[in-house]
Amino acid sequence: MMKSQYLIDNERLLKLTQVSASLDNKLGGPVQVVNHVSRLLEEICDHELIVFGTEHSSTKRTFSVPTFRQNRYGLFFGKLKTPTRTQIRTSDVLLVHGFYLYSTLVTIALAKNSRIFVMPHGSLEQYQNSAGRFRKIVFDVFFRALAFFRNVAFVVGSPDEIIGVRDKFKKYPVHVLGLGIDEVPENYLRKNGLQESIRLLSFSRIAEKKRVDLSIEAVRVLREEGVDARLTIAGVGSDQLVKELRDLVELYNLDSFVDFIGFVDGEDKNNVYMNSDIFLLPSENENFAVAVAESIARQVPVVVSDRVAMHRFVERYKTGIVIEKLDVSLLVKAIKEIISNHNIYWQGCLNSRHLLFWDNVFEEWKRILLTTKEARK
Repeated sequence: MMKSQYLIDNERLLKLTQVSASLDNKLGGPVQVVNHVSRLLEEICDHELIVFGTEHSSTKRTFSVPTFRQNRYGLFFGKLKTPTRTQIRTSDVLLVHGFYLYSTLVTIALAKNSRIFVMPHGSLEQYQNSAGRFRKIVFDVFFRALAFFRNVAFVVGSPDEIIGVRDKFKKYPVHVLGLGIDEVPENYLRKNGLQESIRLLSFSRIAEKKRVDLSIEAVRVLREEGVDARLTIAGVGSDQLVKELRDLVELYNLDSFVDFIGFVDGEDKNNVYMNSDIFLLPSENENFAVAVAESIARQVPVVVSDRVAMHRFVERYKTGIVIEKLDVSLLVKAIKEIISNHNIYWQGCLNSRHLLFWDNVFEEWKRILLTTKEARK
């Protein structure tokens, strides 16, 4: 779509500014979304990105705001520089990533006549309610006060997120945009067939809710049952949790069969997927799971829990197995099913992978963000 199609008063390009807290690649999916969308938006409108904190952005025009000790909440001290304040105040559309963040409140406070779209990236889901309860109560009070006289709406990546938003903020509209990934070149696609040793992959930020421990347990059970299974764990997390997982591996004498490879990106990331047979994400909660989409796009079948928003896609297109309970026996059963019928699930990935690319998703982003005149009902 040409830039000329998004003109204001037939004279100037629509001005859209994205605002995000830290864009550290190690933080996972939301960072990838911001970077992907930035590249697409800058092709069709007057686009800028403001980042409060660490900035790993590939977009052409970025304002970076230093934060206190590079915290992930976008907290900073002092006064915003004039160009940053002006950028926020003069934007036609503001797309604010994250919810319980200082940067979100600052942006809404500075906004004037902008249409404001807030993308919480799962932070309003019921699963998240118990963490930092007092901080969230205080934040909600400030948000309601600041947003009351402004044109605010929420945008989410999947239908599952709507419930959490409407539970707290009933009077604000919620739009489902969908999420996508960059197209994967053919030379990075996994060929049909399994390796002699079954290569399992856990690829995510290492956090308790990801239940990497279940994947380790699954390797133990599979090997006890005579299946030559090996697990690669890609990602970073707290030192304490990583130590606990390593201790679990040592306890089960799986040191030779479980590899922790840390954060990987670029060519290394492609190689990790190409050398994997089955992707595992028995997570307690995921609002989209970019890694699941990337696995399917590379033709690697997946096993996910029904608490991963993409489980409906997995079921519909037969790209893997969905487990309904976070139980190691169910995880093992699902892995064995894919081993036995690998061709079916590989074909499912092959036939549906194109649906996950941004080219097929971004039309809805453009329709909502760039043509919706009134965000608030």
